[in-house]
Amino acid sequence: MASAGARLTCRGRPGACELRAALLGLRLLLLLPPPWAAAAPLRPGGSPRAPLPTPAGAAARGPGAGRSAAGSDGDASIGGGLAASRLWGLWEGLEKPGVWGLREVRDQSAPSPFPRRPQRPLVCGKPTPVGKIFGGNKAPEARWPWQASLLYRGQHICGATLIDHHWVASAAHCFQRSRDAQDYHVLLGYQQLHNPSSHSLQASVSRVIVHPDYQRASPTASDLALLQLHLPVTYSTHVKPACVPAPDLVLNVDISCWITGWGMLTENKFLTMPYDLQEGEVGIVDNEFCRGFFQPPTPSRDAYKVDEKMVCAVEFIVGRSICRGDSGGPLNCAVNSTWYLAGVSSFSADCRPPAGPSVFTRITSFSRWIRDIQNRTAVPRPETAPSPSPPPRVTFPRSPATTHTPWVCLCLVPSQALLLLTAHLPAL
Repeated sequence: MASAGARLTCRGRPGACELRAALLGLRLLLLLPPPWAAAAPLRPGGSPRAPLPTPAGAAARGPGAGRSAAGSDGDASIGGGLAASRLWGLWEGLEKPGVWGLREVRDQSAPSPFPRRPQRPLVCGKPTPVGKIFGGNKAPEARWPWQASLLYRGQHICGATLIDHHWVASAAHCFQRSRDAQDYHVLLGYQQLHNPSSHSLQASVSRVIVHPDYQRASPTASDLALLQLHLPVTYSTHVKPACVPAPDLVLNVDISCWITGWGMLTENKFLTMPYDLQEGEVGIVDNEFCRGFFQPPTPSRDAYKVDEKMVCAVEFIVGRSICRGDSGGPLNCAVNSTWYLAGVSSFSADCRPPAGPSVFTRITSFSRWIRDIQNRTAVPRPETAPSPSPPPRVTFPRSPATTHTPWVCLCLVPSQALLLLTAHLPAL
């Protein structure tokens, strides 16, 4: 091969010299580092990977907040707006393992009959702060900014979780009374349901989409619903989405998670005014172990089966579980310092001592369905939204909220459950 600056000697067919020169130039170009890597500082720990420059118009985040799109040293932007947007979305997907950031930037040039959602840097799963679910405690303010309250004709009936500017996830059984979107509203940014703050907002619902397989195999099968909001939610310190996990995100049985909601404190005790958001730490347990707490079906009793599309969590020592009014709320699990919506509250034993496992719809089993619904559903036209109303002061009715409460074999707890726990502990 000729060295740089040497003259190329070509023989053979016309154009062979030009072709060889072009191939040599391409090889040299591939050997050069990208323009943004030369001046990029090392990450802590000496890693040579550095954040890509933020594309024009994108919000700065992380340690590099405040830098321009050209970088801290005035480097040129990368390949124009569309290329920079794709690179930014790709980098966001790599920065958050398990989040479907890559799906958001694929096929950007393909025509679509629906309005596209604007591309934004991922901000999910990052609450601002860094302790009544049955057996739980009052939650610190803004710790769970994706927690939502689902109102049916002005009354709290279930929990819900903000997962996107336009989308909220909840349990399908919360919509047994009605599937008319006009009957529902979503409250966000609340710490106390009776005392809305300057961060609180009320969102109207445009669509209620219940999973098509709900109750197909059992009364609790595919217990998941999505709510599309009329207007996009503006994120703040008190209103942020939880991350939707990718299908391959694994929840190990030794992982610690949190349940949150405004449900009843016990089977017969309501949350008292001003209705503070409650939280409780729980541990993921194996589904086979979980099945031992639920009676098999009989001719007079439905089957509440724990299948592979569900996840169980419990805290035996203190005694924590979901209760009436917590249905549809999140099972919050942190992976690599990012909070994921690991499950949606579905059913549990009676919330009285001794506590049994709570069962949640496993979101990794429905991640593709969630993304498919988001991508295929047209964004509502703003003019179709009803007139905004101020966030209300919620007063609880003196009757149990919507919930699934199966027949549970509580006799297992003092004796057989101890044996199950002994067998299960080595796996922890």
